[in-house]
Amino acid sequence: MPFSVPGLADDLTPDLLDRWNKEIDRRFRSLEPDLGSKYFTLEPDDPAAERVAVTWFGNPAEPEFCFDAATARALSDWGVRGRRALHNEYCEYAVISAADTEGRMRPKRVQVTTELPEYYLTLAEHDPARLREIVTATLATEPPRWQELYGPAVADPNLLSPTQRRVAFARHLTGHGQHRDLIDADVPADPVGSLNAVNALFMAHPINGLDDLIYIVMFGAQPYARRNAAGGFEPAGRDQIFRRQPGLEALSCRHADPAAALAAADAAFQGRTVSFADPLGMYIQQFTSEVFLFEGGPVPDPWIRLGRGREGLHQRLEFGP
Repeated sequence: MPFSVPGLADDLTPDLLDRWNKEIDRRFRSLEPDLGSKYFTLEPDDPAAERVAVTWFGNPAEPEFCFDAATARALSDWGVRGRRALHNEYCEYAVISAADTEGRMRPKRVQVTTELPEYYLTLAEHDPARLREIVTATLATEPPRWQELYGPAVADPNLLSPTQRRVAFARHLTGHGQHRDLIDADVPADPVGSLNAVNALFMAHPINGLDDLIYIVMFGAQPYARRNAAGGFEPAGRDQIFRRQPGLEALSCRHADPAAALAAADAAFQGRTVSFADPLGMYIQQFTSEVFLFEGGPVPDPWIRLGRGREGLHQRLEFGP
């Protein structure tokens, strides 16, 4: 079963949607030799089967676990540096600042995104015009120049091959994301362009990608078990699962990875096959606006704007006037 557009946010041509599904399948096939299991399938067995929403907090847990809440906030708010180093919960934000009436630069609004960079890479590679339309609508700006999307040397991406467009867009806006073809093309880890640094257009952390999402669910989709006091078996806990392989212990210090892996492991322990619900993606379910005040009262409703997806499938939040 082909997956729909993330969030059901965009109308794509059948060919472009097929390209997106091929990207999903390619990432799955690259992980299958090491993580393949009869408890995981990329194809949902039954469209009417029970779906379990795996939820987690979007704030970066790792710096708080290693330091404290105040330090975690300071590091996470460290502009694009904090974002690319610490926003590793499949949720990233950018603070947009503007001058106030006295000329002082102050935070004006926050953009939050859970959109996958590979989705935008697919658009950039195969349909530059559709990419620019989506970016324009998402940021509510004038259409970006091609150079803002593909780099200063690209005045017309239609003169490039699809592979050249992919590399140019990655170099300018996504970074290599640990993808071998982009690393081999000398795409840097951190992109050189500013559009997705000034804004949170899509996720930029190197482990907030499509392959990382598929990886953590496939990793969890095993019937991990431990013996209980009665001599029987019960589901293994977080520490047992993440200590299975050297180097994975750090994943247990986060919100997202344990939530996804443990949900998959619980299903596998019960003998159920795990798959992604359609459409594949991460969606913003709740925003704790009640912790914010404006002039001593609740934040105005127009300050909270969800987008990039239908109801229940939002991938974007803008907070502020």
